[in-house]
Amino acid sequence: MKDYTMQTSQIQRNYLCAICWSELTLQEDGEPVCAKYGTEHYGYVSRSYVQRRRQEDLLDYSNAHWNLSPVLNTNTKSVDELLKELGF
Repeated sequence: MKDYTMQTSQIQRNYLCAICWSELTLQEDGEPVCAKYGTEHYGYVSRSYVQRRRQEDLLDYSNAHWNLSPVLNTNTKSVDELLKELGF
């Protein structure tokens, strides 16, 4: 029983939910489950994997923002200037 408890606490400490990357909690029987989805989870992913993916996602976001800025054209004009251009 001691090995099982140690193994589940290591899972809780080193892994996150594979669906939503949230923390794992221990049920009364000692089984690790997703804090958000409960027993409806499909496994675990390591914390290092989640950290790496979050860094990659941040880089992807930065690249997309840079590449799409000409298309998205964030407006630097005031509301009054825009209304004046529209003839109001």
